[in-house]
Amino acid sequence: MNKKIPDFFIIGAAKSGTTSLYEYLKQHPQIYFPERKEPHFFGNMKPGGEHVNNINEYLKMFEDAPDNTVIGEASTSYLYSSDAANKIKKFNNNAKIIVMLRNPVDRAYSMYRHQVRNGSENLSFEEGLKAEESRILKGWKYGFHYFAGGKYSWQIENYFDFFGDNNVKVFLFEDFKENPYATLFDIFNFLNVEHEVKINTEKVHNVSNKPKSKKLNYLLNQKNLLKELLKKIIPEFHRKRLKKYLITKNMSDHYDKMSEKTRNHLINEYKEEINYLEKLLDRDLSLWKR
Repeated sequence: MNKKIPDFFIIGAAKSGTTSLYEYLKQHPQIYFPERKEPHFFGNMKPGGEHVNNINEYLKMFEDAPDNTVIGEASTSYLYSSDAANKIKKFNNNAKIIVMLRNPVDRAYSMYRHQVRNGSENLSFEEGLKAEESRILKGWKYGFHYFAGGKYSWQIENYFDFFGDNNVKVFLFEDFKENPYATLFDIFNFLNVEHEVKINTEKVHNVSNKPKSKKLNYLLNQKNLLKELLKKIIPEFHRKRLKKYLITKNMSDHYDKMSEKTRNHLINEYKEEINYLEKLLDRDLSLWKR
């Protein structure tokens, strides 16, 4: 009996709508995703927190996939990793790759807000950008690579080199946000599954808004004695549901906006990168330059 493995991978970029895409695609009866969105099994760019290291544990995630379904996996660390493409290619030579890119300025700030939401970042966005280079040299996780994570061209070229243009499909977050059904339709074509399927796209997932209570946010996201005690009395499934519920309730409906000065600075810093990416993708990215 052949092992069930992913037919396609959503590889990032982080904070570019991949969680919403994952949740929407899960609704398709011919597409199977495991409940765990991001195992981060492949590649050298492991994030903080838990990830799957054992091949048997990884394959176990897909055991329940019904026959004749297209199996997917979604880990945003794979795009930014220097060796994940090679490892995925060796694992499944025929894999299809889905990439979602976002204006790198907005992505950088969203990644920063994500770290604030998780109680991992105490610096201002501007201070975090200044500290980024030294943090990277010290081995900080890729979630703190606010600016570097938006240098998409080498990341995309890496996957083109291993999988070819026909097996790598690049989408823009801005298009997805404006018309999710158009993006989903293209993906259904790419994966060769039924198009006429009703998908509920009303909910936006994994939004990095500002926590109402920093203390509660810290308790929910960082290691502490209370969480260790709860592990002994509450099953993992219920702990995760409770944590998700409390995090959602603790989020405000707004966040502090980036300053215009910082935005203009970053647009200028990314200008050459965006120009190159336009040629690489044969796409107009003028929206990202303002």
